[in-house]
Amino acid sequence: LQEITQSKYGTTPEYKVIASRGPDHKKEFEVAVIVDDEEEYARAIGKSKKIAHQIAAEKTLKILEKELNE
Repeated sequence: LQEITQSKYGTTPEYKVIASRGPDHKKEFEVAVIVDDEEEYARAIGKSKKIAHQIAAEKTLKILEKELNE
């Protein structure tokens, strides 16, 4: 994902925590991937920030690969 965003936009993706829900022992995080300082590509929810980042990055990668192949 970083390689594609750097070559296409000259920047790396930013991961932004949109929300966190639930009690401390069972929290879920919603994360968005922002590319080029403004465009949100994907959101994901995970049981940790790391998991949410990974899922959102995978979704964004699929979107960008599709755009590059069109």
